[in-house]
Amino acid sequence: MNPHFIFNALSSIEHYIYKNDIQNSSLYIADFAKLMRLILESSRKEFINLNREIEILNYYVGFEKLRVNYNLNFSISVSEAIDIENCLFPPMLIQPFIENAINHGFTEEIKDAEIKITIQLQNNYIFVKIEDNGIGINHTEKLKNNHKSLSMQITKERLQKLFGRRGKKENKLIIKDLNEINPELHGTEISFKIPYIEEF
Repeated sequence: MNPHFIFNALSSIEHYIYKNDIQNSSLYIADFAKLMRLILESSRKEFINLNREIEILNYYVGFEKLRVNYNLNFSISVSEAIDIENCLFPPMLIQPFIENAINHGFTEEIKDAEIKITIQLQNNYIFVKIEDNGIGINHTEKLKNNHKSLSMQITKERLQKLFGRRGKKENKLIIKDLNEINPELHGTEISFKIPYIEEF
């Protein structure tokens, strides 16, 4: 997780303290402490339960909403076929893509930003799709002088390290600019598959 996130989260909490908003100050301090504890506990593990991963993402986006100057809609949809209490998932695997979308995908022109995560079960694999309505990966890379995201590469390496023995094809990270699929659309779609593993 980007160290700037911690600074920004604390600055947002400080804002409520200065406003003498005791209720929100206390709420966000408690949430921040919970998020940090969840991240520290998860960082020591190769896998955590999917419900814990979802909890971390919701806390994380909650703090990001405090600092951005646009409306950010965030949703996670999980197939009922997946037992989120016992399904094992690599910790913080999805978070870098959300961070990229928030920091690079949305501009001032986009007033209602949206990030949708869909998690489905397909032939004993968990299929994850992360979609946003930002400017699109192609435009983002042009603004960054074609500099590829480091978080993307790190995630590819994590997937290969964790599941490489099961075949590269199944763990391939696919990144699409939605404008290339349909000129009337804008945004980025990221998808990957990992084996469905349950805790026993």
